[in-house]
Amino acid sequence: MKMDLSQALTRCPGCGKDILLLLSICPNCSAAADTSSPFLSLKYPSGGGGMIDQQTASFLRSSAPEPSQAMLDATLERIDRAILKELVFREKVRNWEPVLEITAPADLASLRSALRINSTQGHLMSIPSHALECRAADNSVATLELFGLYVLRWPDRWKSDAILTEPDALADFFALLGHRRFREDLDKRRVDGERRTREDEAWAKSWDAATPAGLAGLVESLSHERYALEAPERDRALRILATVYPSAEEQILALFAWYGHALGPWSGFPSEEVVPEYLLEAFSQDVVVAAAQRSDLTANQLEGAARFFCRWAYDPVRKKKVKLPSLPADVRQKLRAYVTSAGDQNKIQRAQRILGQS
Repeated sequence: MKMDLSQALTRCPGCGKDILLLLSICPNCSAAADTSSPFLSLKYPSGGGGMIDQQTASFLRSSAPEPSQAMLDATLERIDRAILKELVFREKVRNWEPVLEITAPADLASLRSALRINSTQGHLMSIPSHALECRAADNSVATLELFGLYVLRWPDRWKSDAILTEPDALADFFALLGHRRFREDLDKRRVDGERRTREDEAWAKSWDAATPAGLAGLVESLSHERYALEAPERDRALRILATVYPSAEEQILALFAWYGHALGPWSGFPSEEVVPEYLLEAFSQDVVVAAAQRSDLTANQLEGAARFFCRWAYDPVRKKKVKLPSLPADVRQKLRAYVTSAGDQNKIQRAQRILGQS
């Protein structure tokens, strides 16, 4: 459930009573809110709580206007100098270091043209990467905080953060003046995003193809049930599986292939992949081992079997991970050989820990 911070409570530093976090003055004793502690504790009327930083507390308490393109343009039109600074950490000390100074009227006009925004009516709970100090006649008139080239914050004038709508134009502007960091970051993000899209599409294609008939609609409920003591959805899924695959061995082989569908990582995987593991755990160890001893396993079935036997199982009663029973020598040798041939060092190391070295 998403918590509403507008209803969160914090302790008044004056009288010690719980008051709304968004209040700047305690209604009980008129003490000012704590603005010096790095973090404030909070709790919700319905229970639960946590910590919040001062910037977020300031956002909640602010009565400043929302971001405005007209206000930003009017300020930028007044300036004769802009200094781009980067947040760096040296020996665990945070400093703002200048990386670019903009003084030419044409460049300042280009900067103003590239700084296009939309209001978010929200606050990003993070720290800025850069700041743009805007000056006029040797006086600082504004300090704009940049979170990459995606979010712009003006804490002295605006309540909420603004979204930068033309990050490429701004990146190209800074790169033209010699600061290529933004351009390189945007290009890398785009390449990484395209790669992830291709990987997600390939994953979904192999996942859908390997999903046993009738189980696709149960994946979400099964993944939620994974660590529960009761297992009604698993019982339902196993009944459906049995109608498609008459023998327990065939069911296990189908689940092996599903679990190893993408030949992908054994950690950091999509949450849906707990489902074939969860269903395999419903079978006795002897039956699963017998299926793994077949000599005609496909690559996906070998992958799924190796992944299943090289895991630490979760015990819902003891609420902890436990080591699996030892495997017959022939199964250990077969799975070790498969994992070694696949060449993934992470999987090889895990197999060596669980299955032993040849």
